[in-house]
Amino acid sequence: MTQKIHFPFVLLLAALLFMAAGPAVFGDSGGGPADAAGMGDSEAPSFAETERALQKLNWKITVAAYSFRKFTFWETVDQVSEMGIDSLYGFNFQTVGGGIEGKLDPAALSDEALWKIRTKLDSAGLELTALYYGAYPSDEAACRRIFERSRMLGVRYFVSEPRPEQLPMLERLGEEYGITVGMHGHDKKSSPNTWHPSLVMKECAKYSPAIGAFSDTGHWIRSGLEPAAGVAVLKGRTVGLDLHDLNEAGEDVPLGTGTGKIAEMLETLAGVNAAPVLLGIEYLGSPEDPSADVKQSVDFLKKQAVRLASKTEFRVWGGRRAAPGFYVGAVSSDITPLRPVSLAGQFYTRISQGVATPVTANAAVAEKVGEDGESACVIFVSIDTACIQKLFKEAVFEKFRQNFPDLDVRSLILTATHTHSAPDMNADGYYVLPKDGSVMKPSEYIEFASERVIDAIRRAWESRTEGAYSYGLGLAAAAYNRRAVYANGNAVMYGSTNDPNFRAVEGMEDHDVGCMFFWKGEDDAPAAILVNVACPSQVNGSSSFIDADLWHPARELLRQRYGKDVVVLGLCGAAGDQSPHIRYRHEAEIRMQRLRGLERTEELARRIVNAVNETFETVKNVREVPSVVKCLYEEIELPERLITKVDYENALTNAKQMEEAAANAPDRGASGPHALGAWHRSIVERWEKLAEDPAPTYRTCVRAVRIGDTVFCTNQFELYTDFGIQMKSRSPAVQTFVVQLCEGVQGDGTYLPSERAVKGEGYGAVVQSNMVGPEGGQILVERSLEMMHELFRK
Repeated sequence: MTQKIHFPFVLLLAALLFMAAGPAVFGDSGGGPADAAGMGDSEAPSFAETERALQKLNWKITVAAYSFRKFTFWETVDQVSEMGIDSLYGFNFQTVGGGIEGKLDPAALSDEALWKIRTKLDSAGLELTALYYGAYPSDEAACRRIFERSRMLGVRYFVSEPRPEQLPMLERLGEEYGITVGMHGHDKKSSPNTWHPSLVMKECAKYSPAIGAFSDTGHWIRSGLEPAAGVAVLKGRTVGLDLHDLNEAGEDVPLGTGTGKIAEMLETLAGVNAAPVLLGIEYLGSPEDPSADVKQSVDFLKKQAVRLASKTEFRVWGGRRAAPGFYVGAVSSDITPLRPVSLAGQFYTRISQGVATPVTANAAVAEKVGEDGESACVIFVSIDTACIQKLFKEAVFEKFRQNFPDLDVRSLILTATHTHSAPDMNADGYYVLPKDGSVMKPSEYIEFASERVIDAIRRAWESRTEGAYSYGLGLAAAAYNRRAVYANGNAVMYGSTNDPNFRAVEGMEDHDVGCMFFWKGEDDAPAAILVNVACPSQVNGSSSFIDADLWHPARELLRQRYGKDVVVLGLCGAAGDQSPHIRYRHEAEIRMQRLRGLERTEELARRIVNAVNETFETVKNVREVPSVVKCLYEEIELPERLITKVDYENALTNAKQMEEAAANAPDRGASGPHALGAWHRSIVERWEKLAEDPAPTYRTCVRAVRIGDTVFCTNQFELYTDFGIQMKSRSPAVQTFVVQLCEGVQGDGTYLPSERAVKGEGYGAVVQSNMVGPEGGQILVERSLEMMHELFRK
């Protein structure tokens, strides 16, 4: 259902007259009274009330550091942090301070300086949302450095006056780095290309939402332009505003007390602008001590947000499209931390010594709008991490609900590529960290990464356009079964296969490379490629460097073929007993790899990408609009794997030994005893709970997503391949994508072993490795299949 857009008649008339006249003066800014709906005498709204209103309107309040231009950036952070907001808007020629030499120009600052600035902002509870960067160099490499290093500080908006010929380049960089370039203007003489909203709108219309309008109401008023009519002309292309209110002498006064009719402008903005808007308070009065006046302007904006959010006729960003069709959008976001972190995936502590390759979150949106206007969507986010830890999932889901109040969070699928060299997102204390605070805590990284994931989803949603999809199946020998079975019937993960007692690998291997391509319009190259491979990304699983592992070279090869803007989502298939490590024919594999001059990650990427390319050539002309997009979500109770008394006694003995070793170790157990003690202690705790609940269950979630003739089924586990093959074999879809290591409900990814694996024992199939056993795995399979069949019933 399309919601009404509130647009006062007088403003509509002004906008129409303005557009007919071209870039001429419209409105009359002189002599008007202060805003009738301005500050008033009412009490300031509560924090919760303000937050709800801002979320509904999709506005964010920020304070421009230029208001504190007599101070250093360091001093500005301290003053703004006391104003009850969480955003700062900097300018690149402000002195940094705080012991850091130079100006706030990320391209000119060292890594150490950027880290110190980010730490200062974090400790103050502020993000550097925007940065004034007036002009850009002509060289794309130099511009790229500006974007890359500004993104390291968390910048999401640039405020600048680029030359028109630079806009195509800035659009590309903005989309790549997730930074919106806001076109700013001063007066006609200083800014001939951007002083007037019609000129800015003309340029914006040529580009994606990566290019927008970041207008200055003070300059509008001084040029005889009325702010309300200005945002009306810009329609939905306003991404931010430098907010000024002026008295009759043309001097800055707190918002709502001057002649600019700012309340009226905000009302118009809420009616015509559904995309996110950054409301920047740039106050030029009282330069020696602007805090009180700036705070008054903050309070004005909060009151206006609450007033306007109560008007239900306003359109809210993220709402449904009325036109029937299939819409796709895709974005990649860098989630590489700025500081050292602990790395997930081993029992011993590894502190990152640098970055081998970036880690990213890759988001793709598919939305189907029917003839009746009803919409269904699914949002995939593939994340370079070991698994979707519960704390991370909760942080992302909470932010998703806040940012997308009209979207069902159950349509959001978070999945891990399962790299073992990504930042740790366990609870603080899982690994032993230095006490000096030099290493980013997992809780800090979770906040950092979850913000960037939401940013990627937001940009993917904003960028969606009418499109199509193609799909197909390739093959690549990427993974081996990693469990060796011996003559005595025992199995060992990564056990030697040249042992005389070796008899077999325990299970089969799945070499499917399932591909789905999302297309935008008539583009020659896909916007996104979803690649489903039953292989964890853990070649470099013991590295001391942050590393996306095999998916980094795979993405690079695919970008070489399909363009640097293609978004590649690695989806790990059922691979609990699979590994990219060579298990047999080792010498022959290594010889071929050396002859090709490739590292192991590059060799596996080559195989996967070859399969994708062959599939693409076959299906590239079979572009379809899916008849159905539908997502089923269900939370189910699986029987926990029960702990025996022998399990308990062994675990208790091992836990005590590890805990004692950790307590007496100079490294406090960082070399392994600390985490291993907790691993065994969890079995003791599960045994003790059996006295109260002898038949415990484990709550998890399952999704079945239909896109046309295909289906995706998701689970949270390191699911043994036997279960994935069952799902594929019995699925009603033409092609089935099984995706493991997605988010769960009460826990995160643990191994879910087959019956034969439990008989063979060994790591991955012992109780310490499992919350759910083979019985629960079969229930998971059957319920997943029931949901898949339900999707294909007429």
